Amino acid sequence: MITETLLAINTKPPVISTLFISIICIVFIISLFLNREKIINFVKKIKNKYWVILLLILLCSLFLRVYIAPHHHKMYMDEPMDLEQAKIMIEGGDYSQKTHTLSIGWPFILQWLFITFGINNWIAIYASSIIGALTIVNVFLFTYALLKNKQIAILSALIFTLIPIHILWSGSAKSHMAATFFASFNLFIWVLFSEKKDFSSQVLIFSSLAFSVMFRPENYVFIIPLLAYLLYKKRLLNKKTLFLLIIFIIIVLPNFSRVFVFQVLEHHSDAMSQNIYQEWKTGFLLKNTVNLIQNIFTNKIHPLLFSVFLIFGMLTILNNHKNKKVMFFLIANTVIIILWALPYYLYNNRFLILPYLFLSIYTSSGIYFISNKLSKIKI
Repeated sequence: MITETLLAINTKPPVISTLFISIICIVFIISLFLNREKIINFVKKIKNKYWVILLLILLCSLFLRVYIAPHHHKMYMDEPMDLEQAKIMIEGGDYSQKTHTLSIGWPFILQWLFITFGINNWIAIYASSIIGALTIVNVFLFTYALLKNKQIAILSALIFTLIPIHILWSGSAKSHMAATFFASFNLFIWVLFSEKKDFSSQVLIFSSLAFSVMFRPENYVFIIPLLAYLLYKKRLLNKKTLFLLIIFIIIVLPNFSRVFVFQVLEHHSDAMSQNIYQEWKTGFLLKNTVNLIQNIFTNKIHPLLFSVFLIFGMLTILNNHKNKKVMFFLIANTVIIILWALPYYLYNNRFLILPYLFLSIYTSSGIYFISNKLSKIKI
């Protein structure tokens, strides 16, 4: 029943997807404007010296991604499909869900860049680099909103700036940089507004999440912790919230149908499904899990020192943080996004980009904890 419904949606004209993401974008921008005072008041709590440090980190991030990272196409099917879809959205033509099966978010952004600067693949590549660099601002805001600690927030921004996988993929026109940028901003909005009951705040949360899921399939997993939190905090559930939830489900369905049909029905064909089944029988997921743990806690995908601080940070947050909201948010999102990456990351390390949003927070917490302990040692 669900599969047939998604297949039916997937055959609808392209205007459905374009119309819906346009509505989401407009509502998102309006709700940001309506809630600007709350965001400005939050930002005012941060002293100027931290903004200066963040600016220096941002310049470093831009340098690494715009000048150091190699700029070229890394995905010779996905990237041209996104660029072509953006071009067709401008010029008109068939870019229906059936023809272009990737998420619509990145082409939607690219069309406006192409209209402004001209249709050129280098526009997409360097836009990806700049968006990737700007993500560190979201990381800072998200971490500070979550942990209420400016030092850890600055360290998280610095660490994320230096993540090798993120730097590498910022030099391509793939959708990962935009997806991570909007996912991190959505996480910031979610933490900042999750306890607020007013309608405009809830509209911002749902519109931010709706816009975020338009960019990558893995961004959909953040819906699960949000729904779980709403069920846990029953006082936040009311008629307005349920109304927004229903609207949210309806408005993300066209893009979700693209993701579902491509990822589940087409990408995993019968032959591929048989191969995957055989791999799973031989302990494929267990092998991936062991390999991922080895990579995270050794120096294979990042410096060994990162792994050391990561372990200390995880232990520190798990043992010392009394805020259940923080514990739930970090653990739930970390586990669910790593579970998503497990079946894929051995084929391509780009699936670890999003988990590093959370690994950076653990690592910065570890650095902060160790430096505090060392500063108290009397020699």
